[in-house]
Amino acid sequence: ALLKSLEKMYLSEALAARAKGTPLPKGARVATESALFSLREALGIAQHHDAVSGTEKQAVNDDYTYRLAEAAQEAHRAAGFFFADRIADLLRANPAPPTPIEPTIELTHCPYANISVCAGTHALSEVGGSVIVAAFNQHEHAKDTILDVPVPAENIRVEDKTPGVSPSVPTAFSVSRNPLVGDEEERAGTWREGQKPYTLTLKLSDLPALSYRLIQLTNMGENAEEKGEEEKEGEEEKMLLETSEYRLEFDKGCDKGSCLKKVTNKKSGLSMEVSHSFAYYKAFEGEGQKSGAYIFKEQPLTEDEKGKEETEGNKIVLTKTQVVKVKAPLNAPCQEAMVFFDAPESLSKDPQAWPAFHAYRICEGIPRIQVRWGVGPLNDDDVGKEVVSLWKTDIESGDLFSTDSNGLQMIERKRFHRPDFSPVWQEEAPSSSNYFPVNSAVFIEEKEKKEKKGANESKPRRLTVVTDRSQGAASLESGQIELMVHRRLRKDDSRGVGEPLEEPGMGLGQEDGSGLRVRGSFFVLLEEPGPKSAFLQRMTEQSVVNSLLVQYSPQKKTETAEASEEAVAVERRLLSTPSFHSSQSGGSFTHLQDLKVSPNLKLLTFAPLLTNFLEERPKSEYQHVLVRLQHLFGKNEALSSGVSEEDIQALEGPADFDLASLFPPSLIGESGLEVVETALSGTVALSEIRRIEWLRETCEAPRVGGLRGSREKAEASEVAENGSSASASAAAKSPANFYRTPPVHEAPRLGSTTVTLKAAEIRTFVVFI
Repeated sequence: ALLKSLEKMYLSEALAARAKGTPLPKGARVATESALFSLREALGIAQHHDAVSGTEKQAVNDDYTYRLAEAAQEAHRAAGFFFADRIADLLRANPAPPTPIEPTIELTHCPYANISVCAGTHALSEVGGSVIVAAFNQHEHAKDTILDVPVPAENIRVEDKTPGVSPSVPTAFSVSRNPLVGDEEERAGTWREGQKPYTLTLKLSDLPALSYRLIQLTNMGENAEEKGEEEKEGEEEKMLLETSEYRLEFDKGCDKGSCLKKVTNKKSGLSMEVSHSFAYYKAFEGEGQKSGAYIFKEQPLTEDEKGKEETEGNKIVLTKTQVVKVKAPLNAPCQEAMVFFDAPESLSKDPQAWPAFHAYRICEGIPRIQVRWGVGPLNDDDVGKEVVSLWKTDIESGDLFSTDSNGLQMIERKRFHRPDFSPVWQEEAPSSSNYFPVNSAVFIEEKEKKEKKGANESKPRRLTVVTDRSQGAASLESGQIELMVHRRLRKDDSRGVGEPLEEPGMGLGQEDGSGLRVRGSFFVLLEEPGPKSAFLQRMTEQSVVNSLLVQYSPQKKTETAEASEEAVAVERRLLSTPSFHSSQSGGSFTHLQDLKVSPNLKLLTFAPLLTNFLEERPKSEYQHVLVRLQHLFGKNEALSSGVSEEDIQALEGPADFDLASLFPPSLIGESGLEVVETALSGTVALSEIRRIEWLRETCEAPRVGGLRGSREKAEASEVAENGSSASASAAAKSPANFYRTPPVHEAPRLGSTTVTLKAAEIRTFVVFI
């Protein structure tokens, strides 16, 4: 997300500045292009198969982490230049009397915001302290999004300072006490002293594509404003979270480790009975194949263990739980409840400071449920442990479930079935035999309508869980989904790593090496199978990977210093320097205000091409822009019973996009854009590609495109063309003539800037400006 955000931010700024006649300052260009190179290099190294799968040694993993962190710091410094220019314009237009404007702007990002540590908001510790939150939306569509900001005070005023946005339209927000942060006494003298006890939840509505948003936060003091009325929590056994989208019902008794009992989609009328808990497998460490970095293999539970613990299959379920509703004003944009798990000492090393938890949140106008989770550090005492988040519902899914393939199309899976071979360990390890990789989503569904009492109850249901990282998932019984969220193992699985998967942890709060703490999020949808469910799944996936780029600018300095390792993105810029960007409306670039992208298309890449691989034009005269488009839906992905062909075609059908809409009209000129379609990498023109066609001795297929078919047919064809068997034989053995087809596309350039993408297609273009 950081790389894509910086690419799109830099290119949009460069094009707008060039159209205005004031090119970007050289310092900004050099710093940004250097940051892009560093980040691409670090990400390229992290694409090694061991880095992707987590099967590298711990020292190598630490090196990957270091490279990515260093590159991310450089990228944030480059992004800070463009944020600073926006804030500088704001401060010039609205100087704060009577203090003159300070000559510098400081920008900081908060890499530890997920554990409530943020140096960027420390200025809010003092009454009157102010911070500007600068956000950039890299998405190609307008979006509604939620932004959580750790803050040190409760009474915060929020003002939208984005140019062109009416101040009469308030930003929806609420400030609530964070149950995961202890009191001041508990945090004193440790790194946790830097944790902010409150969370400011901002709802940014209809955020335009490729645009900025500037939000000013001010500490108003204890009695400066009336606090909003808080919802009173009753003594009933039931507890509700409810918006116009979803209703979540909790049982305060939390039977068998689950406090969540029922989920209802209010707009569709669908509901499901549900149980959601944590459970863990004991890793197999006996004779034969052990559980390790490559292999997940569970240890079967003994009858004695099953008698002492709440179990399911070979899993031990955490049962000691407590649900707490996060208090917030009645008009808050989101409602949240947290379920804390009293993990046994055999599982968790520090359950007081780092409790295992599920945090459920629903927000007004957001058609999904967010479930944040946290686990670890895991104990490394007597046996390895593999922790799962376990969903059990009344959805009659049978032995089928679906997972994504590399974040693209969904593939149906069947329990204890492979199309080509029999799964191993069916008897001794039934769970691990049914695990599949999940990069973005997993779902279970009912294939047919069930005739029940209510009209809505007869509709089939689909439960989709979208992840924020790659995980393993399975459905071990009808209506169940489990996703593995954490592992700590004592044995090597003898598959090449040569060491156990220990992961001592690193970074703020984990310096003691006691074990890795992990936090993440699920995004949950309950819909009827069909186009709407498929569409919401894809949009949810895009909201995860296209997160906002956010930095913080304190407007009033305090004497208290934060941990230096947090302040990794400081950028100073003289306010007297003239602004170089074009005029904006609502934070959008002028030439992008009317950008229209079909809902089933994604602007995968919009970036400066720093190396001209095509050698079509000298770099000194032309700017080369790489544009990559993706059709988000595959064939039959929205297919379901009772769904019209028109609805399916709206998602899966061809989609058009005008490349010229990405560029200022003044840069296009009368002759229009010059565009070359390239291979996926953007390094070779599509017209130059000649695919290799391998000969097969027994193939009887006719010749198509290049020379395909049996050698005898190929030679016979050459005899007819050349009149000689010898010349035919020589031609057949010539790699240039025999093994490669003619060009895929004859035309080197497109005649029109409007391109069409079919289902599941990705197309890449180089545009000369």
